[in-house]
Amino acid sequence: MAVFDAMTVYFDNLLRAWKTRRNSLPKFSFNPTIDPRLYMGNPDREGYVFWRPLKKEVTHDLSLLENELNLKLHPSIQEYFNSYWFCSLGGKYNGTSLQLTPVLPAKELDQFLMEVSGYKRAHLGALDYTPIGVGSFQLLVISNVDGTVSLEDFESHSFKPLAPSLEELIHHLIVSRHT
Repeated sequence: MAVFDAMTVYFDNLLRAWKTRRNSLPKFSFNPTIDPRLYMGNPDREGYVFWRPLKKEVTHDLSLLENELNLKLHPSIQEYFNSYWFCSLGGKYNGTSLQLTPVLPAKELDQFLMEVSGYKRAHLGALDYTPIGVGSFQLLVISNVDGTVSLEDFESHSFKPLAPSLEELIHHLIVSRHT
C-alpha cells in the first residue's frame, strides 16, 4: 500500500467517525492565511471551522528543499506531502498517541522547512531522520535511509522503532475516540 492509499483510508475513517459521532465534519482552529478550500463554512464563536481533506492537484518537488538542507528525504515523505491537503492527521498507533505534520495549502513546505532546519541545527547538521510529527512528548521521525518510523527521545538520544513505514503507520492509525 502506498502513502496516498493509507491516507485515503485514514481520511475515510476520520470523516466516517465525525459523521457517526457528531454528525459533522472535523473541526480545526480557523486560520485566515490558509487556503479556504479546506474549510466548510465560517468559524464558530470559539474560532473553529469545519474542514475536509482535499486530494492535491499539484505536485511539490521537494528536491529544492533537499538541496537547501543538503539531505535526501525518504520517498514516503515526498508522497506524504503530495497526496492531500489537510488540517490534522492523528490518532493512536499501537497505543501511542500521535499527531503528524499537517499539509496546508501555501504553507506545506514553509512549515516543513522550518521544522527540518531546526531539527538539523539541534542534531549538529546530521539528518539521518526527518521529523514528521509528535507522539507521547517525543518527536515522530522517519529514517531517510529505510523509511522506518520511530519516536525520538532527544534528551536520551534514543530512538524507539514504531512502524516499519509511514504507509503502515497511517494505514493502522486509529482515529481518536475524541474526534
